[in-house]
Amino acid sequence: MKKILSLLLSFAMFMLCFNVDTPFSYADTQAMLSIADVTGEAGDTVDVEVEISNNPGIIALSFDVEYDASKLKLVNAEDKKILGTSTAVFGNDLSANPYRLCWDDLSDKNNEENGVLATLTFEILEDATGAADIDIILNQSSTFNIDFEDVEFAVSGGKVNIGTVTTTTTKPTTTTTKPTTTTTVINPTTDAMISIADVTGEAGDTVDVEVEISNNPGIIALSFDVEYDSSKLKLVNAEDKKILGTS
Repeated sequence: MKKILSLLLSFAMFMLCFNVDTPFSYADTQAMLSIADVTGEAGDTVDVEVEISNNPGIIALSFDVEYDASKLKLVNAEDKKILGTSTAVFGNDLSANPYRLCWDDLSDKNNEENGVLATLTFEILEDATGAADIDIILNQSSTFNIDFEDVEFAVSGGKVNIGTVTTTTTKPTTTTTKPTTTTTVINPTTDAMISIADVTGEAGDTVDVEVEISNNPGIIALSFDVEYDSSKLKLVNAEDKKILGTS
C-alpha cells in the first residue's frame, strides 16, 4: 500500500511540474482580431494594423473599427490581401465612425490565412494628448465559413499613445452586434424590398420558389438568410439568376 501511495504522489508531483513549465493560454487557440498599440505625436500620421490569428476558416468577414475622433482622423484604409481570392469592401466615407471593413469570397474552400488583414492610417489631430482608443466590433451575422456557420472571433482593441510610449495588456473579449426588433410599415411601391411569393404544390412535389428584389436603390453587396419549415420542406437546389451584374 505504501508503495502505491508513493507512486501516486510522484505522478502528481510530475504533472504539477509539467503544468508549470507549459502554461496554457486562451489566446493561443481562440480565433482573434486584434490591434496593436502605436505611438506618435500631434500632427503625425500613424499606421495601425488589424491582425487575424488562429483563423479557423472563413469565406466572409465583417467588422467595424471605432476610434476616438476627438484625437484621430482616418485618412486611409488598405487591404493587405491575405484572404486568398476574397473581395474587400471598405466604407467609402473615411469620416464614418465606426468605419466598416468587409471581405467576401465565392471560393469553394475556407480561407485560413493569419496575419495583417488591413492597415488603417490615422492622422493625430493637433493639440491631441494622452491616448486615443481604437476598438473592433465584430458583425457576427456577416462572418461565417463555407457551410454558412457563424465563426466567432474574440476582439482586442488597441490605442495610439500620443507623445509617450506605454505598454498595456488588453484582455480579449467577444463583441457581437445584437439584433433589434422593430415594427416598420412597408410601402411596396417605393421601398427597397426582397420578397418571396406564395406557391402551391402537393405532397411529394418539387416547387420553385423565387426570391425577388424590387425598388433596388443600388448595391455592391447583398447577404440574407432564408429560413423555412424543415418539418414540411427540404431544400434541394439554389440557383443564382445573375441579375446583379458582375456580382
